[in-house]
Amino acid sequence: MKESELVNEIAQQLLKVEPPIEFIKWAKKWVKFLHQNESNFQENILDNSRKQLTNIDNRLNKLLDLYVDENLDKKAYEAKKALLEREKIDLEHKVSDTDNALTNWRTKIEDVLDFAEAVSTKFLSGGKEEKHQILIKISSNLKIFGCIR
Repeated sequence: MKESELVNEIAQQLLKVEPPIEFIKWAKKWVKFLHQNESNFQENILDNSRKQLTNIDNRLNKLLDLYVDENLDKKAYEAKKALLEREKIDLEHKVSDTDNALTNWRTKIEDVLDFAEAVSTKFLSGGKEEKHQILIKISSNLKIFGCIR
């Protein structure tokens, strides 16, 4: 089988599994709905975490005032300060993780829909490596060894 025949055959097979444009449109609408709900949920988490961060900053400031006014000894001040700073770091990580999770989720969905929408076109117009990557995405066990140049 010639290389061009193999490429055309694979492209034809990809067209068979490529979802109809109506499905892609429906999926995008559904993802938009899910994304809005997920965004609202994540925004609530972020807002609560930011409020908690502000609260910790206020407590750190009050703690410093107590120490400066000599109402708190150095050992107690440092212990409480270390505890509050640990809480603050943990919350900052939570905020960062929540924000990254939302971005990653959105990016993955966009990538999958874009891939599904134009997989056969991308396969036909792509180079050897892009063809190889497409085949890997659609079948994790499929490998091409020098068949496509």
